Amino acid sequence: MSSILVTNRQLNVTGRQLFEMRRNLGLSPEQLGHRVGCSGRTIRRIEEGKRPTVRTMFLLAQAFDKEVSELWPIR
Repeated sequence: MSSILVTNRQLNVTGRQLFEMRRNLGLSPEQLGHRVGCSGRTIRRIEEGKRPTVRTMFLLAQAFDKEVSELWPIR
């Protein structure tokens, strides 16, 4: 079974990208969290570079009309 490797650096880059996309939509972390079914705290943690769950990755990608691989490239 292969594993997906997302580096800490990539998590930080993605977190900053998500922050900018959320801010450009004029959403608070709580508002985005409500849209995707998680808490504002979870959104803030992801924006700070913490690893999201696979479910949250897919929901965030959908919320921004992106592919998961666009937000979390794997190596």
